[in-house]
Amino acid sequence: MPRRAASAVPPALANLPLWALEVMASCARGSGASALAAQVEAARTERFFEDAQEEAWYARFPQAVRSPSRDLTAPESWQPVSPESIDAVFGEGGALARIFDRYEPRAGQAAMAHQAADALNARCHLLAEAGTGVGKSLAYLVPCALWSLKNALPIVISTNTRNLQSQLIQKDVPLVRRVLDEVLPGGAALKAVVLKGRNNYLCLKRFGAFVEGGFESLNEADALLFAELTAWAAATEDGDLDAFRPAHASGDMGLLRYLGCKAEECTGKRCRFHNRCFLQRARQAAQGAHLVIVNHALVFAELQNPGSLLPPHAQVVFDEAHNLEAAATSSFSEELSPAGLYELCQRLAPSRGREAGSLLYQARTGFVDAEGAALSAAERAEAIALLADLRACGVALAKAGKALFETLGRFFERTPETTLRYRSVPDGERPPAAGAPAPLRREICYTRSVFVPAGDAVPEADLAACRDAVAQELTRGVQLLKRLEASIEAKASAAPPAGQSAFEDVQTAASKVREGLEGFGAALDLLLRGDDGERVYWLARLPGKERAAALCASPLDISAPMANLLYAAKESVLFSSATLRIRNDFEHIRRRLGLTLVKDREVRDFVAESPFDYPGQCCVAVADFLPELERGQDYALELSRLMYCLFTEANGRSLALFTSYEMLQSCAERLRPHLAAKGIDLLVQSSTLGRDAMTARFRAQERPTVLFGTQSFWEGVDVVGDALSCLVIARLPFENCGDPLFQARCEKIEAAGGSSFAELALPQAIIRFRQGFGRLIRSRQDRGVVVVADGRILRKSYGTVFARALPVRIEAMASRRALLARVKGLFAR
Repeated sequence: MPRRAASAVPPALANLPLWALEVMASCARGSGASALAAQVEAARTERFFEDAQEEAWYARFPQAVRSPSRDLTAPESWQPVSPESIDAVFGEGGALARIFDRYEPRAGQAAMAHQAADALNARCHLLAEAGTGVGKSLAYLVPCALWSLKNALPIVISTNTRNLQSQLIQKDVPLVRRVLDEVLPGGAALKAVVLKGRNNYLCLKRFGAFVEGGFESLNEADALLFAELTAWAAATEDGDLDAFRPAHASGDMGLLRYLGCKAEECTGKRCRFHNRCFLQRARQAAQGAHLVIVNHALVFAELQNPGSLLPPHAQVVFDEAHNLEAAATSSFSEELSPAGLYELCQRLAPSRGREAGSLLYQARTGFVDAEGAALSAAERAEAIALLADLRACGVALAKAGKALFETLGRFFERTPETTLRYRSVPDGERPPAAGAPAPLRREICYTRSVFVPAGDAVPEADLAACRDAVAQELTRGVQLLKRLEASIEAKASAAPPAGQSAFEDVQTAASKVREGLEGFGAALDLLLRGDDGERVYWLARLPGKERAAALCASPLDISAPMANLLYAAKESVLFSSATLRIRNDFEHIRRRLGLTLVKDREVRDFVAESPFDYPGQCCVAVADFLPELERGQDYALELSRLMYCLFTEANGRSLALFTSYEMLQSCAERLRPHLAAKGIDLLVQSSTLGRDAMTARFRAQERPTVLFGTQSFWEGVDVVGDALSCLVIARLPFENCGDPLFQARCEKIEAAGGSSFAELALPQAIIRFRQGFGRLIRSRQDRGVVVVADGRILRKSYGTVFARALPVRIEAMASRRALLARVKGLFAR
């Protein structure tokens, strides 16, 4: 076979194993990506003879190095972190001063580090608010690292965003190693790992099903995506799908989710790839680590299933802790949607291109057609018929589920709302049968807190018929799967011991699907019943022609689960954020997170003020001349006009934060052509470009740029330097009153005699307002202006609470002319 020039082979392909190149060549050949196909073919030709030895495609994937499990030792034996060791890092002439030229000690950072060390030593909980610029990550990482190294036990560090996880592992932890190597023998041996949710890791079993021929069923776009994924998979060290960035493909990115590790399908030690599994390798690395960096969702998943996800630990640090109530609520919530049912049905009746890795694929290749099964002709025919029945059941279940979710969607025919609360209450008009619980009546909420009989909108008989049809198919699927499990068990028990393991994986896969069907049925019964007074139930309208709706439920109060699952199980929990206080105290966050229920452990609080000179670095101007929002188009038009003036004065370099996506779009449509005429680009939050990608483009500022964002852009956006000099806060960030969970929580507070505005709405808005303000000044060199385009901060009684939440005095501007003059003067300086 002729050899091609080495220059035709890109470096990224040159070292790939032959199996990967052959899969890529087959996938790229008919995809229309001629350049990639030619490059892959050239690389394949180069390797054709030198890589000709026969070996399994997965042979080069490293096996997990098993770390010895560590049990928690008795707290009485734990060694404390000394104050001297903290001073040796943060004090005058300490390790940080020796590492960095012109190092300036930060009193707040050193004080916070002492507080964190004291909390670990005293086995108490700590709320630590650290303003921007304090360096809070280092302030908790150093004492945690010192404690973990002393006691050979892990500490879990939890964040709300992947950005912070990346910052901790790539920037902060290496610095901690350098620091500790200065003050502690062997300090550089500190081990830290990032552990993500299981679906973030590539599942080798599912991937292998495609490698071993399943890719042939993919359409052209998905085949090209899989070709690029194959190149990435053959070279990745950790299998983290977040790191996969396709350069050529435009296929369905849902394929990545399909190839992730799933708890409901994982067969554990029975999987033939268990020893090479990326997820298992990550968990084994965590077993031997000192610091395990995770996200909030993973911590709460572990709390509900202890010992399954994280190594034994007694301390947790929650960074970005102002998001903790929302994260906990999400973890304790349930949702049943057409998408979730579709995934479940795909395991029984996979669509074209998704056959590989499905239960039917595994049952066919691992049992029906497996040599070790030795099925007779009659047994084989019976097994094939059983698999056909399972596929038919999956199709029927999908059809029945579609009808159910569309019937639920009929509740939205009389309202434009996107969510509707519902509940079940005792039906006083129907007496209970002897020995039976009181019959219930379903009610739906169309207006505020007014519930009306749901049967007036959708007859209960229609809903019951749909529910029964789904239940029937779920029961049929469970019965068929039990028959499949029994058939496999019979053959496995008759096989020699060496051959039994070949059946175990398929049998476990069948039982996992059965458990999924049973779990869906149980959740459907609970959600449709909707009679738990401690939860809020609602329907969520879904986009699409079918007008379907999802079923959702969340706890009204997470304080008791937090106290029982978290505080009772851990010796120390540290909460860190730049925004924890309301009116200069921690009472709100203590109450919402259940810390007021902690009786057997001290709960401390601490504040480290920002070292920034806010009055000297920025001003906050309130546009007190805009019309009221209730005037609709007038407000949007005048806001757009003001922003145009501000953005041109700032030459781009501006971020506008909105509370409404509709308002964001309205302003963007008005401003885009006018800004373009001034040579200013406008980046607008959308589903096609993620927050991180948008922030990176904004930070680069190849041309003068303005960024419009809502929701997630109020926090976590870190732009240092001249790229951001003007921040516009379009409205005070009060929670959407239509949110069903927020509504129900407000009603619960009011029913108890409290004020939902003072106890919930206002504190949440202030925390978000402080987070939004914090986007502007990110270093001692930053300068800029914050414009609050909401006069309520001046006119409403609660406005003073917002004003006092900022570290700089607000200035009222009675006209656009006065505001622009102030801004122009600031930029001139």
